[in-house]
Amino acid sequence: MAPVIPSPTPITGPPTTGPEPAVRRNIEVLQTQFPDVFNLYILALSRFQSNGDEETDKNNDIGTSYFQICGKDAVTEVLLERMLKMPEGIHGTPFINWQEDPTAPQYNGIAAGYCTHASVLFLPWHRPYLALYEQILYQYAEDIVKNEFSGPAQQTYTQALQQLRLPYWDWAEDAHLPAITMDETINVVLPSATEPGGTIAKDIPNPLFSYQFTSGMGTDSVNNELQSPNTYTGSVRCPDQNGKQQNDLASTQNFAFQDQHRTGIYNLMSVEDFGQFSNQAYTKPGQKYDSLEHHHGIIHNYTGSDFGQTATVQNPPIIGNMTDLWSSSFDPIFWLHHANVERFWCIWQALHPGASIDQEYPLLDRWTEATYIKKADSGTSNLEPFHKTAAHNMSDYFVADELRDISSAYMLGYQYPETPFNLAGDPKALAAYAGEQVQKLYGPLITQSPSYGKTPLDGAPATNAPAVYRKEWQAFVRVKRFAIPGSWFVHIFLGEPDTDHGRWVASAVGSVAVFAPRNIATCRNCVSQAGRDLDVSGVVYLTEAIIKALGPSLDDDTVVRYLKDNLQWRVAGPGVAYPPENVAGLTVGVSAANVTYPLASGKLPLYHPEVPYPEITQGKARLGGFKPHDEY
Repeated sequence: MAPVIPSPTPITGPPTTGPEPAVRRNIEVLQTQFPDVFNLYILALSRFQSNGDEETDKNNDIGTSYFQICGKDAVTEVLLERMLKMPEGIHGTPFINWQEDPTAPQYNGIAAGYCTHASVLFLPWHRPYLALYEQILYQYAEDIVKNEFSGPAQQTYTQALQQLRLPYWDWAEDAHLPAITMDETINVVLPSATEPGGTIAKDIPNPLFSYQFTSGMGTDSVNNELQSPNTYTGSVRCPDQNGKQQNDLASTQNFAFQDQHRTGIYNLMSVEDFGQFSNQAYTKPGQKYDSLEHHHGIIHNYTGSDFGQTATVQNPPIIGNMTDLWSSSFDPIFWLHHANVERFWCIWQALHPGASIDQEYPLLDRWTEATYIKKADSGTSNLEPFHKTAAHNMSDYFVADELRDISSAYMLGYQYPETPFNLAGDPKALAAYAGEQVQKLYGPLITQSPSYGKTPLDGAPATNAPAVYRKEWQAFVRVKRFAIPGSWFVHIFLGEPDTDHGRWVASAVGSVAVFAPRNIATCRNCVSQAGRDLDVSGVVYLTEAIIKALGPSLDDDTVVRYLKDNLQWRVAGPGVAYPPENVAGLTVGVSAANVTYPLASGKLPLYHPEVPYPEITQGKARLGGFKPHDEY
């Protein structure tokens, strides 16, 4: 059986059945501390994934199968041939509008698509997208509880249903893949077929390990997109040359840069400007180089593909779903990942109430009221194709500004442990609590390091409270988003890199990720950004690696000499290295900021503006090294 899901589908999120919305929990906490809720989540996800066939996967009028929600739409045989050449749908680039949306995402024969990457709409757009997925998942769970369980088990799972929400993977706390996502089978509790009201334990295919395609159309379209010599029957992570998943490798690659995520997320919570916090586009001098979207891209790339493989013309790189933008949402771990990205935005919203979603330039080409016009992405932008009501017309889209406050998360039926609903009426108390949790989860171990000083540094923001101080060093990168087709990295090293690019992941201090499609022709957002030579940016935090090499003193002259002698960078995609001098727009430099770390609980660091050190990299200008008088 399957629940009856209305189409068009108004996005409301799952219902709140008690006095406050249910909590989205860390998946490991959900599994160990809420086993009934976790069991129901697995059963619902399994049912959601399996409820597809040639007709429902292709029927865009309905648009609520797992295949369609995760990125594939088609309505006619006429469009099927085109669809097989390029995945389509909500998270891909549809040639047709999802659920007959009144805004047709097409202009002059080029699909406009719903892509909002490298835009201020990146976070707002994904909020209703996750809510849509979550409410459908809830409906499958509700159907199972009402129609399959009975007796005491039904009572147990009725209570569990009230707490069912999408779990998250906190890769800034532990970047290993969650263990439960790495097993091919999983043991669940099912209704007994022979004992009324009873239950049985049984192993089933693990829906967190892989989504198995439910139609030939799905199989063909995703395999065509991944361009693999293998034929995949489901989503894959870090596939080897034979197409076998390498979850351990995905876990190892991600864990190598856990400290970069921990430091980055902690620092980003102090950024005041939403655009700079949220997305990777480099649009103006003096902006922050790091962003939440940048960390999101690192996780995508390292979860999807083996970046240590060796590719040749005869053996092209083997790509997994998470590294491929258009097919990434088929991997079930996508949803755990994005629930965590959403969590970080909720925490930031608690810390920065009232922050605006400002107009961002350069312009992103958008379509409105069936007339294609240029319009800057901003808080007034519609979030196509997501509607708030069944009217499904031009006046009931979600609008970015409606989501700029954390109350919108509560209204969509969820809260996170760090943003409790019971503090929603007291913004100061909510901000203080969120700050305490950020400090506890991601803050530096100040008392355990002699590198923090008690004497204020020049230009470090002042505070009347007890504090310590430190200069923080970072390598910054900016580069054209589409300098190389697909997803790739700029790796940062302290010392000469190995000549074998397959060893770069293990030896790099950190990596700056570019997460982009290999084919941009059907994504109007991408075409527009490429036409304007859009830069994206990211950073690799260097301070701890410098301390490891030089000790805790962090004397400026000593650090500059060390970095001038040792800072190196290389560029690589899965299996392929690229000469840095051939990468369009590549700029790599070093900057530092004097930082004040208040010692009071819940107080986040205060940053003096970063200052670039061009003397470190000007000798490598041919490779993209930052020079004096370059724009920072």
